[in-house]
Amino acid sequence: MRENDPRLILICCEGTTEELYFNAVIDARRIPGALVPPAESFNGSKHKALIDICAQKRANTSSDPKYDIPEDEIEVWAVFDKDDWSHGFTSLERYAANKNIRLAYSDPQFETYLLQHLSQDGSRKCGDELEHYLAQKMDDAGHGSAYDKSNLDWLKKLIDDRPRTLEMAIANANLRSNRTRSPFLTTHKLTERLLEFEPK
Repeated sequence: MRENDPRLILICCEGTTEELYFNAVIDARRIPGALVPPAESFNGSKHKALIDICAQKRANTSSDPKYDIPEDEIEVWAVFDKDDWSHGFTSLERYAANKNIRLAYSDPQFETYLLQHLSQDGSRKCGDELEHYLAQKMDDAGHGSAYDKSNLDWLKKLIDDRPRTLEMAIANANLRSNRTRSPFLTTHKLTERLLEFEPK
């Protein structure tokens, strides 16, 4: 462990799909010192409310005898997508920074990031249309044609079959990191961060 590395990365996800994804990454790459509490513990909280809960989860985790880690040694990420948030990402970023929380953000939704694991795609599709498009891309790649938010087995298989899948998704998502247009992603920054702790 490097001198300034956190002892724990705490990942707080607004939804189950995001929770499943980051648990799959942690399992596939055997990342130590990462914790993803169940998404339902956030009661569907979004945006600023999720950031507030993240700060509280850090305090609770720090005081839990099971962890016994000072708060300043816990790195916290809030994972969410745009949904109906009408304010700019910059205001969320400032709010999170004041609470020492990092953001993993997807605009328009998390499936935009999942799509980057299959192709270099700047699709601006939304909602059901994006999920249908993702299913089509999965089928084209030979990973089945049904997309189910609650089942990311296809992604686990993809990561096993093609070990550089996560790095490809990061590279593709970097092309979508322009906050002035949609799609816009910072979710890959969390994946990138986790891979820094992958056992060599």
